[in-house]
Amino acid sequence: MARARRRILQMKPYFPHPPGFNPLRFSLPPRKITDEQRRNMIATAAYYRAERRHFEPGHELEDWLAAEADVDQELAGTQPR
Repeated sequence: MARARRRILQMKPYFPHPPGFNPLRFSLPPRKITDEQRRNMIATAAYYRAERRHFEPGHELEDWLAAEADVDQELAGTQPR
């Protein structure tokens, strides 16, 4: 048993990866969407932002800009704030 364990520990990996290699980074292709799809995503996110504040008037531009930033961050692959 100890001899088999020692032999396994001495074996080198079949596919060695370079330092810092992350196989998940390459698992999904970049997300490509049309301008119309992006605009619809922003409109939906802005609607939900307005809904959360009970559609109080006067904040439409703020909702749109914040939703635009969130959608762009999501499409870039980072977490929205």
